[in-house]
Amino acid sequence: MRTLSAVLLLATAALLIAATPVGAQIPETINYQVMVTDDADQAIVDTEVEIVFRLYTAPVGGTLEWTETHNPTTNHIGVASVILGDTTPLAFEQPLWLQIEVEGEVLTPRRELTAVPYAFRAKDSDYLGGVQAADYALSSGTGDGHSLDASDGNPINQVFVDAAGEVGIGTTTPNEDLHIHDSTGLVYTRFTNSTTGSGTSDGFKIGINGAGNAYLYQYEAESLFFSTSGISRGQFDSDGTFELGNDLVSGEFELYLNGSTGPTVKIGNYAAYGGALNLFDAYGNEHSFIEPDIQGGGAGYLHVMDGAGYDGFYVDGNPGDNDCEVIVVGSGSSTLFDAGESGDDSVVLPTSAINATELFDEPGAASVTATSSFALTGGVDILLQRTITTPGPGYVLAIATGEAWCPGGGSSDAAWFGVSTIYSTFPTGGAIYVRVPDGAGTGNWYQSITTHGLFETSGGSDTFFFLGDNVIGDWTVGDRKLTLLYIPTAYGTVSRTEFGETGNPETDVPPAARPLTESDRAFERSESIAANQARVDAELAAMRADMAELRPQLKAANGLNN
Repeated sequence: MRTLSAVLLLATAALLIAATPVGAQIPETINYQVMVTDDADQAIVDTEVEIVFRLYTAPVGGTLEWTETHNPTTNHIGVASVILGDTTPLAFEQPLWLQIEVEGEVLTPRRELTAVPYAFRAKDSDYLGGVQAADYALSSGTGDGHSLDASDGNPINQVFVDAAGEVGIGTTTPNEDLHIHDSTGLVYTRFTNSTTGSGTSDGFKIGINGAGNAYLYQYEAESLFFSTSGISRGQFDSDGTFELGNDLVSGEFELYLNGSTGPTVKIGNYAAYGGALNLFDAYGNEHSFIEPDIQGGGAGYLHVMDGAGYDGFYVDGNPGDNDCEVIVVGSGSSTLFDAGESGDDSVVLPTSAINATELFDEPGAASVTATSSFALTGGVDILLQRTITTPGPGYVLAIATGEAWCPGGGSSDAAWFGVSTIYSTFPTGGAIYVRVPDGAGTGNWYQSITTHGLFETSGGSDTFFFLGDNVIGDWTVGDRKLTLLYIPTAYGTVSRTEFGETGNPETDVPPAARPLTESDRAFERSESIAANQARVDAELAAMRADMAELRPQLKAANGLNN
């Protein structure tokens, strides 16, 4: 077979077609046809042929810029059609000559690629209004900028570029590189992608509302991240939780006071142990901090400086034995509370730090004295009275003394004396009987009187009376004294005090006395121990209740939630 010549060229270059509709996809290929004949100029029909196309920068020689091989099948009249640029992109940035090779035979001469008549219009494609596109924004002679309006002219100047290259959207006087303005009041910019979708509730939006409030909207159920130096520093989680720092970088929050030389509050981390809170005054002096205990175990460490900038008060959650320790350090003394110890070692106080009146479990006393003489009237008389105020439940031991006398004359004289909480009644078994026997000589007969009683008290104010009852004769009492002693704890059995009529010691027969057995003594001892333990347990329970009440107050004062 002998190839002769290409007889027909129909070439259309995408960039040279001026009649392509706006918005249509512009082709970037050339449709080319060639007729293949044999030596007798007879068309070779329905036969596959190999054709190689080459583009050179000159009609002879030159530089090969492009090549592409096709294997079309001729039609019924010997014409083969190909699409040049179908596999290798074409470029038309300079004059080019086409060389064709059919079945190994190169056709000559090369053919220069020329434009069809309407393709001359595409020559203006690099221009906007006759001005190079790159220079369009600064053209028009005066350099006053250009605007891009809506297709119908309303609104005008929707996008404006001024002479300095600053872009305004909705304004012709941009004062930033990009200035967005909307006279209706709402100004927002939205960012969406294929993952978020492009609806009104998709993506991320930033802007201001009609009142001038600025907003950041994350519409997706995802986090909102913040970063500096290319490192993520914090984020708002999808549930609204704000995280400062992450597993790769530590976060720290600082709060400043107007005029302070440094932060007054720091929330961050103490080394590798965990979160810490540091507080400073307006001059940068640290006055308090809370941090993890370096001994571990989940314990904390609270430190408050004194006025001289030294250790003042600190709570050590784990001093090494997993028990809390509280220490108050001063210039003259120190106080220690150690939960890891028991008994006296659990609290160490300065010498004479607590006196008797400051402790609920210390005895207390009250007393009254009268040196004048008091003549009994023939009924129950109040010789003295005294009130004592006690801090809590316990017992009051009332002791009354005096010197009583009556004139003797051969008759039997008698009187009752005792202490009571009722001004007109002696407690049962709580009074003493004094008498002058029959046949006593004439003259004053004197008797030293001592009477006492042990009374239960629930705490508060109780009044006690020193009473006398003239039974027979004329009795007078001098040098009267009533003493009250408060005792918080019983170490043994305390019989209940009852009130009633006094007995007659001259006729009443007392029960036979017997010595205490070993079982009696054991019972008394166990009762004493039990009573003391009950007192200790009650005091500890009161202390625990006070601590439970103080804990939330301390947490609230330090801004802690748990």
